[in-house]
Amino acid sequence: MDGHCSHEKVHLAGGIVDGHVIECPKHFGTFDYRTGEARALPACVGLSTYEVKVENGTVFIRL
Repeated sequence: MDGHCSHEKVHLAGGIVDGHVIECPKHFGTFDYRTGEARALPACVGLSTYEVKVENGTVFIRL
């Protein structure tokens, strides 16, 4: 998924993860990191997600 909150482009790497949900560290909007779905305001636009697979120890991401 995109690494930045769709609300104000804050990097989500510092956010708290609870189950399958990551919380934006700035305004506390939340996203389901499996689907990119926005779960709580102020985030109302979902994140883009990308297909990922691992083959023989190499990670492939379909952009």
